[in-house]
This record gives sequence, structure tokens and C-alpha cells, in this order.
Amino acid sequence: MTRLFAFLRGVNIGKRTMTKQDLCQSFARAGFPGAETFLASGNVVFDGEKSPQTVSRLENQIETDFGFKAEIMLRSLKDLRAMVQSDPFGGRKPDTDIKFYVFILGDPLGKFLPHPHGVAGDFEVTRLDDYEIYAIAYRLPNGRFGPGLDMIAKPFGRYITNRNWNTVLRLIDREEKTT
Repeated sequence: MTRLFAFLRGVNIGKRTMTKQDLCQSFARAGFPGAETFLASGNVVFDGEKSPQTVSRLENQIETDFGFKAEIMLRSLKDLRAMVQSDPFGGRKPDTDIKFYVFILGDPLGKFLPHPHGVAGDFEVTRLDDYEIYAIAYRLPNGRFGPGLDMIAKPFGRYITNRNWNTVLRLIDREEKTT
């Protein structure tokens, strides 16, 4: 068994709602007892095998339990550590005017992004990997951060979700404190 992180797409939006407790019970019914949510129900930490079969079991159980499909992208602790160690933001540091994001894909990207890699003053894609897209969002004059980031996910269909980079860092930190 490996420590895994399930990143769910599109949950707790509109009528696609679930409580953290109900989601953990759904994971248990799928054969993964002891699952825990982190920060929000779209991030679940559990022990299992990183495989398409695990994804399928979880997605089917969630659809049975909640009445909608929630796409799941799995990453291991090793995967998350490798993301951080690879320095996808080129040594830059977030501050009050920039935020870092990672888009997590379920299928390989193929090193091609079918739209601009940035919009000046809005967002900038810093790197494309096989299963991740890293981007920086800039604070706009109205206070919002990188609304153009929304265009990154659209061409990829349903097997993509994004997380603030701080979520990845906090997940790693959480696991290192418990091991």
C-alpha cells in the first residue's frame, strides 16, 4: 500500500455537494478505510495502489453514493515531493501579488498546450510536464488573481483539476509530520 492523494474535480459546486465525512465513508465502501480529507473534500489522503482500477473503483462508488461522477486524479507522496523538488516556478517565490497553481491531469499532456501560455499581467504557464501544468497568477487591479487561468483546463475535458501550490506544500508537510 502507498500513501495516495486523490484530487477530485468539481465537487461542492452547485448541486455536486458532499460532506467530508460522507466522502470518507464512500472511500471506505470502495475498499479504502481510513481515508481523510484535507482542507476541503476535494483532497483526500488514503492508502492504496496508484492504478486506473483504484480510480475507477472510487469514481464508481462516489457516483453510486452521491449521484454524480467526480473525476479523480491520483498522486503519491513521492509524486508530490518530486513536483516540489523540480522547482516548477524557477526559483520564484509567491507574494501578495502572485500565487502559484498546479493543474493535475489524469491523462498525459503530451507537452502541448492548445492556447497561449499566458496573458500579460494575468497569468503565466511556467512549465508543462506529462501530468501537470504549473502556472503563476498575478493580482489584477480589481484584486482578483489570474481569471485567465480558467482557459488552461478547458481543452482537457474532465480529467484535470487545479490546486493552489500551498495545498501541495501543506499535504507534504502533513504527511512528513505523521510519519
